[in-house]
Amino acid sequence: MTPATAGHAAPAPLLVQRTGGLVTLQFNRPQALNALDLPMAQAFLAAMRGIAADDERARRAAQGRRPGLHGGGRPGVDAG
Repeated sequence: MTPATAGHAAPAPLLVQRTGGLVTLQFNRPQALNALDLPMAQAFLAAMRGIAADDERARRAAQGRRPGLHGGGRPGVDAG
């Protein structure tokens, strides 16, 4: 998997892997149960736009780094 955002000291919030016609997006904030925050949302949107621009027919799969797929957002904590 490769980071959706490069050049940051912090771990990438989203990892992207393409295998043939399948693109796997992996939420990468296991310490926060993969809760959505602004950097993750921006990386997800950029990845989805890139997939759509590259190949509308590509299959997409989403997964989360353990321990869970997605814990949602935490208002006031993950905002901004």
